[in-house]
Formats: sequence, C-alpha cells, structure tokens
Amino acid sequence: DLEKMFSQRAQTTPEAAQAALSLAHAGQNLLFIHRQEKVLILENDIAEKEKQTRVIAEQKQQLENAVAQAEKNANAEEKARIAQFREAFSRFYEVHSRVAKTSMENGNVEAMKLSAGKGRTISDACDSVLDRVIEKNTGEMAAAKESSDKLYAQARVMLLVMLSVAMIIGLATAFFLLSYISVSLAKASQLAR
Repeated sequence: DLEKMFSQRAQTTPEAAQAALSLAHAGQNLLFIHRQEKVLILENDIAEKEKQTRVIAEQKQQLENAVAQAEKNANAEEKARIAQFREAFSRFYEVHSRVAKTSMENGNVEAMKLSAGKGRTISDACDSVLDRVIEKNTGEMAAAKESSDKLYAQARVMLLVMLSVAMIIGLATAFFLLSYISVSLAKASQLAR
C-alpha cells in the first residue's frame, strides 16, 4: 500500500514525511471539493454557481499541486500508487464536471443524484486511501519518536555513567595526591624536628 511505503521511508527521510503531509493536504482538498459541490448544487443564483465553480477549480489545482509535491519525493513504487490515486481522482472529477454542468443547467435534483451516488463513492475511495496513508505515517512517526526517545535515554545514562566514573577517578587521583603530599609533609616535618 501507498501508506505503508511512505510510512516506512518517513522514519528515515524528511522527504517521505513531507510527501505524507502533501497527501494529507490533497485529502483535505478532495473533501473540500466534494462539500463545495453540494453548495454548487443547492445554489440557485448563476453568478454564485460560477463563483463556486471557480473555488472548486482552485481547490483542484491545490490538490494537484499537493500530489505533485508528494510525487517529487516518491520512489518508483510510490509513484505507481500515486498514479492510481490520480486515476481515481480523474474519474471523480469527471463525475464532478457532469454534476457542475447539470447544476448549471438548473437540473439540481439530477445533479444531486449524480453527486451523492457515483461521485461520493469515488470520493470516499480516494479519501480512504489518503486516510490510510496518514494513519500509517502517524503510527510510524510515533514509533520512530519512541525509538528516538529510547536512544536519547540510553545515551543520557551512558553519559552519566561516564561522568560518574570520571569523577571517581578524579577523586581517587586527588586522594592519592593529597595522601602523598601529606605523607611527604609529615616526613619533612619529622626531619625538621
């Protein structure tokens, strides 16, 4: 799965984490497009319908930019999965285009049927793929954080042990020097008497 691929690499590369984030943005854009499609259907004013159509087109562009960003950081296998997403999104957008055209022709009931049926099914499939990517990456990143925390704790303990050993060696050396000096001073004072 696409989410498994990105999540495995997200542990080791910031690029994979960025790709996962880009795909999450794409998912948000997909949901926004689907919600705006409903607003478009319910709108009666042609000027408002045209405005909603422009808003949806902008969101489509943002979605495509997010997917392109994820694709930049993807390996060959991930690119193949992203291509599958693009294909599913293309089918979804074809349905959306028909919904928008039907709605503009004032066939709101027919547009709603089209949107709620096939469009919603395809949208849900796209969203499902993106949700799995996000969930898997979140889990893998949490595991990587836990592993990093363990390594940090181990390094900290090692430093404390090394510092303790160094302090013991330093104190032993100081004790040895002090006893040597005090014995020498005692001998010198005996000689002086």
